[in-house]
Amino acid sequence: MISMEVMVADVCLLARNFSLPNQLQTHSNLSLNGMKNYVSLGILYIMIEHKNTSLQFGRVLIESGIIRTEIWIHDNENQSSYSCGPIDLPLDELPDLLRKEGIPPKAFAQDALKRAQPVLDREYPGGYQQAIEDLSSWLANH
Repeated sequence: MISMEVMVADVCLLARNFSLPNQLQTHSNLSLNGMKNYVSLGILYIMIEHKNTSLQFGRVLIESGIIRTEIWIHDNENQSSYSCGPIDLPLDELPDLLRKEGIPPKAFAQDALKRAQPVLDREYPGGYQQAIEDLSSWLANH
């Protein structure tokens, strides 16, 4: 298992002028000049950094996002991917939720990786069972 952390930056537009229809808008590409124009209108930009963790089991990737996590299987031949399903929270928040709800990490890992079992058995050292152990260990220790 390979663990990776990726920094993601969101730039939010916070309106101080309440006559605007949306008081909070998210923008990904902003220029400094554009920011100066909005500041002169009484609008403030803030940047929020997020650290997203991803876990890789060969071609199987558990990729965290800001609001959810996806489990992907990458196809080397076609250079494409398909999803094994989303988890509706970031990966780094999952261990706390499992502890709070009393869900054993191993049970969660078995369920999360079930659709990727054929790929893991063929290509991941130790197969599906080792991937479950690796993911369970990560969940228990974070």
